[in-house]
Amino acid sequence: MHGTLNKNSIELSEKISKAVPVAEKIRYASTGTEATMYAVRLARTITKRKTIAKIEGGWHGYTTDLLKTVNWPFRKSESSGLTDEKHIISLPYNNLEKSVKILKMKKMI
Repeated sequence: MHGTLNKNSIELSEKISKAVPVAEKIRYASTGTEATMYAVRLARTITKRKTIAKIEGGWHGYTTDLLKTVNWPFRKSESSGLTDEKHIISLPYNNLEKSVKILKMKKMI
């Protein structure tokens, strides 16, 4: 499934399309980072929003969009040269009440 089309990936894609009729496109990823990158793009496209919420301290792959608050409890980014952090909202791990409050404050829900 690495990078190029082949008979097996085409056959698997056809089986997935039959099992999930709403799957208009199928994208394979070689790494978790790549899968997360596609998920962020898809979320932004579907919601028409730039802002993404993520869990503080969680590792979401080495994708540029999600390297904020990886080193919990530190609030700085993992690296310089990243996308504008105002579009990344960090939510506390295992604290639904506080997470909902933050999302409401940011007008995401």
